Order: sequence, then C-alpha cells, then structure tokens
Amino acid sequence: MNWIAVLSVSTLIGALVFGLLLGAFCAGLVAALRKRVDENAARQAQACRHLADGVARLQRQLDESRARIEALSQANRRLTDEIDAMGERLSDTGPAAAQNRARLLH
Repeated sequence: MNWIAVLSVSTLIGALVFGLLLGAFCAGLVAALRKRVDENAARQAQACRHLADGVARLQRQLDESRARIEALSQANRRLTDEIDAMGERLSDTGPAAAQNRARLLH
C-alpha cells in the first residue's frame, strides 16, 4: 500500500504544480492582454482628440466661409442697387441723353 500512497501523493503534487504553472501562465496572459487593451485605448483616445481638433478646425472654416458668403451677398445687393439707380438716372435724363448713352457709360 505504500506505493499507492506515494503514487497518489506524487500525482497530487504534480497536479498542484501543473495548476500553479497554468495559473501563472493565465496571469501573464491576462496582464499582456490588459496592456494591449490599454495601449489601444490610449491610441484610440489620441485619434479621437485628433479628429475632434479637425472637426473644430473645419467648423471654424465653415463659419468663416458663411460670413464671407454673407458679406459677398450684401456687396452684390449693393452693387445691383447702384447699377439699377444708375440705369434709372440714365433713363430719366431724357432722349438727348439716350443718344449719348454709350459715351456716358464708357
């Protein structure tokens, strides 16, 4: 019976050693995976910040472009009004002015 006890104790010790080795391997694997996840999270956060900066820059450009378009539209309306007023002045001066219209416009 002695050899059965030795065999069972050695099997038990072997199982415990295997369990410890498996636990250490799993702990190392978990640590490596956690490190990779943290690195990827940091990289993703940096990419999000970069994209947010880009979106903010594009929004500023859009606002500036809208303001410029509005200014150009107002200038266009003013010029159109001035041209209409000049046309009315030319037509109000009478038939003599109509003969000299080409000279007045140049």
